[in-house]
Amino acid sequence: MNVWQRSIQWQLILSMGAAILVSVLIVIGIYSQVANQQAERYLVEEALPARVQAVRNDIERVLTEPLTAAGAIAGNSLVADWLASGEDPARQEAFVRYLNSTQEQNQALTTFIVALDSGNYFTGKGLDRTLTRTPDNAWFYDFIDSGKQRSLDIDIDDTTQTPTLFINQRITSAGKTLGVGGLGLSLKAMSDLIRSFRFGEAGRVYLVSPDGQVKIHPEAAVSDKSSLSQLVGIEAAQKLMSEPSR
Repeated sequence: MNVWQRSIQWQLILSMGAAILVSVLIVIGIYSQVANQQAERYLVEEALPARVQAVRNDIERVLTEPLTAAGAIAGNSLVADWLASGEDPARQEAFVRYLNSTQEQNQALTTFIVALDSGNYFTGKGLDRTLTRTPDNAWFYDFIDSGKQRSLDIDIDDTTQTPTLFINQRITSAGKTLGVGGLGLSLKAMSDLIRSFRFGEAGRVYLVSPDGQVKIHPEAAVSDKSSLSQLVGIEAAQKLMSEPSR
């Protein structure tokens, strides 16, 4: 075999080898792309929703007792009768003791009864203040006007100046709204719970209000000081906020 024939042979071998190598690389590329797509689909459609649901279940577990306690205050027929009859001063001390006992039993920051007619705001320490329709008391009158039976709101407690989750429950009798009862729960337990959740290396869990405000964030400095759009961008925030609750 002369040099020219050997050269052609080597060229054929190299060409075939290159073709096989290119084919292998193409197959590997397609396989990697498909694998990445499947992994991404699994994370987005299965793993992430399952993780979020687990967070939601734990939050609901933390809130079960406070929600029950708030419902018990608002659903107490003695409280409703007292408000309906004009808040007899002679019975006020008994209801103050009741609020104080409920606060201690649930390790709450505060418990309260607010009368609609008078605006009197009672806590476990007595008559705290009298509400009127001013911006400072919008939470109360907005809730009354909304027709909702219950609301959960995060705000700064006027007395303790502590970030607090307020559970507000409507007090009614014979279809008439008499006021609001409920309690304020420290956000520490919920903040610690949310801070402990991670998804992968960078995934975090936020508690966001319907208006897009980040109420609880793993970093305390961010809580109630930033919006979701500031953290993840306007487009991503709009998409997240438009997703229905599950």
